[in-house]
Amino acid sequence: METQPRDQRINLLSQMIIIQEQLEDLETQLQDAEDLLALADSITLDLEQKCARLQNDNERKDQQIQRLKEALLRKGESDCQNCSDKDSPECPGEDLCGKRILYVGGMHKMVQHYRKIIEERGGEFMHHDGGKEIAKSRLPGMIYQADAVVCPIDCVSHDACLSVKKYCKQSQKPYLMMRGSGLSSLTRELEKFSELKLH
Repeated sequence: METQPRDQRINLLSQMIIIQEQLEDLETQLQDAEDLLALADSITLDLEQKCARLQNDNERKDQQIQRLKEALLRKGESDCQNCSDKDSPECPGEDLCGKRILYVGGMHKMVQHYRKIIEERGGEFMHHDGGKEIAKSRLPGMIYQADAVVCPIDCVSHDACLSVKKYCKQSQKPYLMMRGSGLSSLTRELEKFSELKLH
């Protein structure tokens, strides 16, 4: 009889030890689950950010594709040879119809952008830097080859400006002196060529 309570105490103590071990095991599993959840949240956030970047890239590419399509469409419409309005007052003047446009001066880093604007309007781009790297002696020959000349007075020498005026008058080529070498200035000036009967 005296040993029974002792045996019960030993049994209870053993059960408590087992329960304690199970509790510690459950706490370990809970911590592992929380760590996995935090990792999953981090991966999800990273994937969402990558997805947003890809969507932005896709939108930019879609816009580029649309601009290229429009440029190709304009090029397809720029063949003036078959146009019944060619060289007439009804010519819309929105396209350069393959005419050679000589850009004299400007910023070296912007040359590719000048080229893009002119070629997107169906023109052929030519460039002379006003005598910095390209010999000034080549300017008259390039003017004679061109159908029209544009020259930004803010980014070319005074001497080059005078040469442009002189040789354009001699060869009866239309020319426009732009106040600025920016892209918006070029875009505006190209629109004026229709008024100069460039077509």
